[in-house]
Amino acid sequence: IRRVEVTSFVNPKRVPQMADAEDVLRALAANRRADVRYVGLVLNRKGFERALAAGCNEVGMAVVASNTFNQRNQGVTTEDSIRAWHEMARAARDAGIRAQVTVSAAFGCPFEGAVPLERVLSFVARYLDLGITGITLADTTGMANPRQVAHTVGVAVGLLGEQRESERSFAAACSGVRSRCASPSSSNPTMNFFTVAERSSGG
Repeated sequence: IRRVEVTSFVNPKRVPQMADAEDVLRALAANRRADVRYVGLVLNRKGFERALAAGCNEVGMAVVASNTFNQRNQGVTTEDSIRAWHEMARAARDAGIRAQVTVSAAFGCPFEGAVPLERVLSFVARYLDLGITGITLADTTGMANPRQVAHTVGVAVGLLGEQRESERSFAAACSGVRSRCASPSSSNPTMNFFTVAERSSGG
């Protein structure tokens, strides 16, 4: 294991289950390994500062592809979240730690329905110049089908390859519940992740 999403640095009043984020990182201190990335998930600059102070060497943020879902989940519009992520990606780069972003509900939204491919690709394109170390498309609510996943990820990888071929390595493999990709009949509403870009060096 080389990468562990340890905890989320979110408002403890809204998500009390995550109130012990710093305690979890402290508990890991004695057994930390230099070759492992310890990821803290963040939603805003305050969460980023907490993750940095707690010792995370990578931060990740989810930006939901649909406005309605993003507002219900994070309390702001998708555009607001993107602006916040731009700021945090720069701060992560300045601090010398890795930054990763997930486009949540990239294959469908329970409130708005289908998410246009052009919208998803526009998010991917906007992240290219931020120095991020990874872009992941998430089937957050289990609405995707294998054909849709293959097409969306394929187009996204092609877009990234055209613009950053010399800097990045690309993968269209599932990281998570792989059986859903292989079985069109699966209806298990599990969040699945499809990593479309990750830096091959640096960070």
